Amino acid sequence: MFMCSLFFTLVISFIPIVDNFSKNETNISYITLRIKDTGLKSVFNGILYPDCFPLFPKPNEVYINNIKQDEVKIRYNFNETNNEIILIWNETVTNCNCLFLGCKDIYDINFSNFDTSEVTTMFAMFYECYGLKSLDLSHFDSSKVGNMSWMFVRCESLISLNLSGFNTSQVKSMASFFDTCLTLKTLDLSHFDTSKVDNMHWMFVRCESLISLNLSSFNTSQVKNMVAMFSSCSSLELLDISHFNTSE
Repeated sequence: MFMCSLFFTLVISFIPIVDNFSKNETNISYITLRIKDTGLKSVFNGILYPDCFPLFPKPNEVYINNIKQDEVKIRYNFNETNNEIILIWNETVTNCNCLFLGCKDIYDINFSNFDTSEVTTMFAMFYECYGLKSLDLSHFDSSKVGNMSWMFVRCESLISLNLSGFNTSQVKSMASFFDTCLTLKTLDLSHFDTSKVDNMHWMFVRCESLISLNLSSFNTSQVKNMVAMFSSCSSLELLDISHFNTSE
């Protein structure tokens, strides 16, 4: 159903480029990442997917393997083994919908210079990122985010996921949040504020390796949909939901 919009990567040799750019831009925000190319060349195709509208804003500048790209040539500057990519925005990013959707070959992402303080939606942000084994989002400012549904769907290789800095106080939908995160064994959500969440449909479905889940902070008083919330969590040994308010 989905196709890939972007591919990205991190490398220290890109830092001078960003430094030069930042001298002229006061609101610079950038992501660096690494991708192994297996034949899928498209980076930006300008398609507005109906399920991801509005799409995130395109970066103002893109570097692939230390070469600045233009939209015409951007499909043809990959090598066969790995690619180092940097994406630069000189404007405030408010929308991360489908940012890495379908980017199956990304294996490293660095968000340390990406400002999420004004982002209001992260729908399907990492959908089908099969290649990611670890992801550190501990510094994300998610205080204005209202939609985290489908955020990590089919991140099937993800072993480590750090969400310790997440502020979920404004989030209304967590539907399919961790859907098919097959290899995640631990997940710390003890700090999650779910007081405004009304949809937890398929939230942990097919998290087949999860052994325990601490949901002690969950406030479910507004939740209207919990369909298949823990379906196929076949390794789960401990789950205390005795405090869940299911009145809605």
